[in-house]
Amino acid sequence: MGTIASSTLKLGGTVYKVTSDRSKEDKFYIYGNFQWLKTPSFHLVDKMTIGFPSNSGLYLPTSGGTVKQHQHRYSQDPQGNGRSIDYSIKYSPSNWEPSAGVAGSYDLKPSTSHTKHKGYIGQYVYVPKSKNAKNGIWSSKNCWNT
Repeated sequence: MGTIASSTLKLGGTVYKVTSDRSKEDKFYIYGNFQWLKTPSFHLVDKMTIGFPSNSGLYLPTSGGTVKQHQHRYSQDPQGNGRSIDYSIKYSPSNWEPSAGVAGSYDLKPSTSHTKHKGYIGQYVYVPKSKNAKNGIWSSKNCWNT
């Protein structure tokens, strides 16, 4: 498998500590995005994941066997001028594993050479305050941003 140059594909991500709606757990919002800076010359279905080690203590909010508090979307900027059109917004991940993470699937639409393809994924996660206090990974000062 080859690599994709940073001049062709831009990736980003960040984690925010947010106010929790559960008294014994901390809550975080994990967000990632991609943008094709050069239009792919072939048809693609992209995937983007948010993953974390199973021993991190993080877990996904679920109800009735489905992940909640999730969104992923696919957009195009047809002229490359910053005006995007959303083609797909989904509120359930395309794949997920408990205590491991979620994925979004993006079916890139045919386009012109000027088109910028963009994808976004966001997921809220929880960690018990007792676990968070022990490992310290998820304090607000350790949240990352790229």
